[in-house]
Amino acid sequence: MGFFDSIDDPMVAAALFGAAEAWLRDQGMTRALGPFSLSIWDEPGLLIEGFARRPCIMMGHARPYAGALVEAQGYAKERDLYAYLVPLHESFPTARRALEKLGLDKNFRLRNADKKNFDVELQNVLSILNESWGVNWGSFRSRHARSLSLPRS
Repeated sequence: MGFFDSIDDPMVAAALFGAAEAWLRDQGMTRALGPFSLSIWDEPGLLIEGFARRPCIMMGHARPYAGALVEAQGYAKERDLYAYLVPLHESFPTARRALEKLGLDKNFRLRNADKKNFDVELQNVLSILNESWGVNWGSFRSRHARSLSLPRS
């Protein structure tokens, strides 16, 4: 399933889910996951608590009634997804200290990207993502670094 939003009306939600499920069946699908935006790399899941906080970039921010509408269509939670707030003023030295406290500082190397070798750096990021993220639920392996759509600045 892709994006989901609805007014607080079970009949409207049923019609939306019915249309999405029919389309999936027409495509030969037998299972629906979601809600996702365009992929697991974007905005997965459905916010079920934390509505008092303002929406954040790349994080879904459903309306408080959305969970009940989804569950009324027979869907259930697959797993919990968590988000963490990190102050924007935090920097690599702070990250380095956190790694040291956890005893992980020998396993990681933090450095700036080499903009002169952007394509190589992008391929490095893709390799790291594929190796580290590939075992996670809902993930997929990407073969093309350009699929990350990262800016060159």
